[in-house]
Amino acid sequence: MLGHHERLDKSGFPLRISEHGIGKLARILAIADIFDTYTMKENDIQPMSVFSVIKKMEEMHLHNILDTQFNMTFIAHIAHTMVQHRVLLNDGRTGQVVMINRLNVSRPLVQVGTTFVDLSKEHSLYIQELLD
Repeated sequence: MLGHHERLDKSGFPLRISEHGIGKLARILAIADIFDTYTMKENDIQPMSVFSVIKKMEEMHLHNILDTQFNMTFIAHIAHTMVQHRVLLNDGRTGQVVMINRLNVSRPLVQVGTTFVDLSKEHSLYIQELLD
């Protein structure tokens, strides 16, 4: 199945076909392939954090690279599996994901001690790493 490397904006390979020539299965596999590629540790390449990949995938659908319906469904499901996971923020604090913002999936609400950090409002902060 080569179609999972094709993109809706014709930037894929090997055929650079338009969105009308890309089947549903290939569209779904493309999303899974991208997620797997970015989150997999390979040789000396460090994987991206799940929320960084979600952000990248949100941007891809805005630029008509991935199928919006399948992509948003996929990242919403992935994000919801992160609830209750411990995370490291880029400022060094650790916390726990307590809620996913459905309008900004890559920027959840994180509990740090007794306070809550809304990453959709704290633009300088992001989840650097999952701790468990």
